[in-house]
Amino acid sequence: MNTFLVLALILTTLVVVWLIRPLLRVHPAGAVSSIELNASIYRDHLANLERDFTNGQLDAAELEAARNELQLRLLDDTRSEDTAPPTMTLSAKATAIALAVLLPLGAGGMYWWLGNPAAIDPQAAKTATQEKIQQMVANLAAKMEANPDNPQGWTMLGRSYKVLGRYDDAAKAYARAGKFVESSADMLVEYADVLALSQDSNLQGLPTELLKKALALDDKHPMALLMMGVSAYQREDYRAAVTHWEKLLQDLEPGSDDAQQVEGNIAQAKQRMAEKSSASAKTKAKP
Repeated sequence: MNTFLVLALILTTLVVVWLIRPLLRVHPAGAVSSIELNASIYRDHLANLERDFTNGQLDAAELEAARNELQLRLLDDTRSEDTAPPTMTLSAKATAIALAVLLPLGAGGMYWWLGNPAAIDPQAAKTATQEKIQQMVANLAAKMEANPDNPQGWTMLGRSYKVLGRYDDAAKAYARAGKFVESSADMLVEYADVLALSQDSNLQGLPTELLKKALALDDKHPMALLMMGVSAYQREDYRAAVTHWEKLLQDLEPGSDDAQQVEGNIAQAKQRMAEKSSASAKTKAKP
């Protein structure tokens, strides 16, 4: 029993640490191709870390340290590109929430398979593989198909798919949650996030409509404001991007990293707005 409690404590501590991390990170990134490349590399490294953890090659503390180092490297990379369009860590909050679901699910699954808490020791924990986690998610999906009138279950499944990088399936799961998602600004933002990830981080279309609904429920929702700014920037509506980010900035601590990053994004949007206006004026001036 003691070994089981220690394992449960480690998993729970990891979840809590992730839940109290800042809800958003905004930073300048490289050109559009660099944005996609950095995001892809980051997700690949993150998937490798999670696979090493489930295979027993990393313990909880090592996983947390590696995640922090990876995030710092990503932040340093993006800060170095001063002239690039702004972007954001779209999935920071959703990943934390998904880990809060999937890691306890993994612990419970090991308990169920091994039959008693005393059997769960460090050696047994190392036998937990990515395939087993995928099987647990598949079992949850089967239960949801058998009992579809469970919106909380669909959002849990969506978060689990998100962690596995199955963004299309995650979006479909959120859609099945129906009015439960529609009634929560947080859920609407999560849904918009996985939809954007399923289309190469493009927020146009349904993701933007979901964000509008989120802001209708909570006009100061930080992630919704952040993502709406990025959506506007993507379609070159720099004035709207500035409006959303300036509203977000009002609720950030002056001088904080987040505030400085948002200020940098605002400055870049204003610069692009001026360049666009200048180009338009030159075009009109041509005979």
